[in-house]
Amino acid sequence: LLAGAMGARAIDAAATWADGVVGFSFGPDVAEVAQYFQRVREAWQRAGRSTAPRLIVGFWYALGDGGRDQLARHLRRHLNWLDAAAIEQLLPTTGFAGSQTELLQLLCALAAVGADEVILTPTTLDESDISQLTAVSEAFRSIHRQTAKGV
Repeated sequence: LLAGAMGARAIDAAATWADGVVGFSFGPDVAEVAQYFQRVREAWQRAGRSTAPRLIVGFWYALGDGGRDQLARHLRRHLNWLDAAAIEQLLPTTGFAGSQTELLQLLCALAAVGADEVILTPTTLDESDISQLTAVSEAFRSIHRQTAKGV
C-alpha cells in the first residue's frame, strides 16, 4: 500500500502503515525530490520500520519542440480552479519540457536520489508522444541494467 503523502504529518502517518509514498513534483526538481525522499526515510526510521520505504514521484511532462507551450495549455486547463494570475506564475517552471535526452538525464538523476518508480503524467493526447516516451524508457532500462551488472 502506498500513501500519497507530501507534508510532514502525512509522511509521519504513512510511516506507520504504508509500504511507501507517492509524491508529486511541480518542478520537477531533483534536489526537492531528494529532500522529500530523505524526510520519508527519516519518518520510516522514527516509526521503527525495518524495511525501506518505496519512493515514488510523479510530474507532468511534454517532449520536443513546443513542449513548454504544450505544458502551459495543459496546466491552464488542469489548474483552472486556481486564480489565473497564480497559474501564469507557475507556468515557466512547472513540469518537464525538453528533449528525450534531457528526460532520460532527469530520470537517471531521480533514480540516483532513490526513486524506485517515476510516474510520468502526459500533457497531450498525441500518440507520437508515446513513441518518444517508449524510446526514453528503453534507454533508461538499458542504462540501469548495465548499472545493476556493474558495467
